[in-house]
Amino acid sequence: MGGSVNPEIEIEDIAPNNNITGRYKTKEKASKDKIKTTTNSALVNEKSLERNRNIVNWIEKDLGIQINLDTFDDEMKNGVKLSDIVARCEGKHELRGIERKPKKTAQMTNNINRALAVLRDKKDMNPTYLWSTEEILNCDSNVIWSLLSDIYKCYCKKKQL
Repeated sequence: MGGSVNPEIEIEDIAPNNNITGRYKTKEKASKDKIKTTTNSALVNEKSLERNRNIVNWIEKDLGIQINLDTFDDEMKNGVKLSDIVARCEGKHELRGIERKPKKTAQMTNNINRALAVLRDKKDMNPTYLWSTEEILNCDSNVIWSLLSDIYKCYCKKKQL
């Protein structure tokens, strides 16, 4: 976190009009907790950005799939990019039954479910996001990036052995 932190601004974020309520007994304590939370949040965001950069690098360089971050959410939402990633991880050109230009939600759901079904068969795959079709359809970034991270861990661990 760059620059100095103004405690008054931090206090405003926690307790408007300098009314310290709840668990804080002093403005100083509230300010320190806010700074700690802000710093922790910045560290988490930094780690997430680094993880995402590593994933994009892996997808582009190792899998040979181009990523356009401007359209990435839509490409994941319709299941095409996800199915391409899973297919390449499996050593295939593409998964069967994928609609390359889906127009209907049912086609998008089918694409996502086909990719997730392949991942469900992998014993080393973390199951947390393997039933997250709706979240992917709704472009939930946290779910999408976490799933991609799990795919990376599953398939790269296998390659390193």
